[in-house]
Amino acid sequence: MWNLADGLPTVLGTHDDQVRVLAFSPDGSTIVSSGRDSVIRLWWPGAGTSEILGSTTPGKWIEAMAVTPDGADVITGSYDGAVRAWPLDGSPRRRLGQHEGQVWAAAVSPDGTFAVTGGGDGRVCLWPLAASAGPERILGRHGEPVRSVSVSPDGTHVVSSAADGIVHIWDLDGAPESSGQRQSLTAVAVDPAGAVYSGALDGHLRDQAGEIRRLGTGVRALAHDGDRLLALGDDGMIVADGVAYAEHPGARALAVNTAAEVLVAAGGTRGVTIWPLAGGPARHVACSTQLQAVAVNDAGVIVSGASSGSVAIISQDGQARLVLPADRTPPIWSVAITTGYAASGDHHGTIRLWRLSSDATGTDIIGSVLAELAGPIGGLAFTEDGTALLSAGEDGLRAWAIPDGRLLRHVRTEPLHALAVHAGTAATLSDQLGLTRWRLDLNRPPLPVPSDSP
Repeated sequence: MWNLADGLPTVLGTHDDQVRVLAFSPDGSTIVSSGRDSVIRLWWPGAGTSEILGSTTPGKWIEAMAVTPDGADVITGSYDGAVRAWPLDGSPRRRLGQHEGQVWAAAVSPDGTFAVTGGGDGRVCLWPLAASAGPERILGRHGEPVRSVSVSPDGTHVVSSAADGIVHIWDLDGAPESSGQRQSLTAVAVDPAGAVYSGALDGHLRDQAGEIRRLGTGVRALAHDGDRLLALGDDGMIVADGVAYAEHPGARALAVNTAAEVLVAAGGTRGVTIWPLAGGPARHVACSTQLQAVAVNDAGVIVSGASSGSVAIISQDGQARLVLPADRTPPIWSVAITTGYAASGDHHGTIRLWRLSSDATGTDIIGSVLAELAGPIGGLAFTEDGTALLSAGEDGLRAWAIPDGRLLRHVRTEPLHALAVHAGTAATLSDQLGLTRWRLDLNRPPLPVPSDSP
């Protein structure tokens, strides 16, 4: 501890491993610390004493900490994603909630009624500490891990920043008022007839005529199986035309293929879950716990992409093969697959094309860089005949010839963060343009189709 008057340090004591986080009590009389030894310690500088408040499971140390204004509790976020409250009087700790990935930031409201955390899953979450704060909820998400959170002095707004340099200001209804990357529309799908659907952060589902229903949580992903609109919520529930269909806790992506007769969800601790559309038990395939994107082709072969930078190909019999190891590339935000080829798009704008073997597990899965663009690739999709790949990114919509990678078309727009393609129709989402429906004719430039959709 450093004395601000004379600049001299005082050593209070030590942890058995690297110290990761420190916090003062509001009156300044107590210091709380935690480190890679997974121990939480209380220090009283005035008395020169300390004691252990508690500990977490070894290896799941605390990365974020805040003390409540009354000094009664310490709010922590740990490497395993758990958010907990630790009473300073030694009473049993209580679990507030869970992130998918480690928690990097924590803050408490000035009145002590709620805590806010930010995690490696990009989510900004509110946890009630008093009944007046209402239920726990997700305020929103960033595209990369959240590194800091803070609550305004009047307790009406939360500020968060992430590894991508984006700062969000959230009100307590969860809507970003000021943002470098506003994304109220989060998901898009196209049905076999070319009708377009969108989902939003506030849970609204819309078709071209307007709102059709609202989920109880934010919409994470959409898919259409030819008969029903399938919506994945932030709570991991998959809803089919308003009826609960399946659940995959922590899921971040959804895909369906009627030819293969499968529905696929990816994310969370389950990795990838595969459901037969005709009914029957689900299959789980162990994969990265940081999955962000998934797609499935007519043969039932699956491609997945993770925020760790990995890409995996999963064969029809559930055998997963890692074709791009983790931590070698930026986060993968989008994937696509057709007969013979798969594609991935990352945060820095690199699109890779993967040539698949006949069984998707052979040695001739070969990856090559198709394009290097600027900014995240928000969406990828093959045309139904597999002869072209569409990409949605920072500078608009592009179409690439497969397999030679020639650029067929480029329509410059505002940055796009989602893409869906079906039946000669493409749909994109943009913070500035909202939902746009495109007519696909690769013999001439794609044209936006006038639409009354919100």
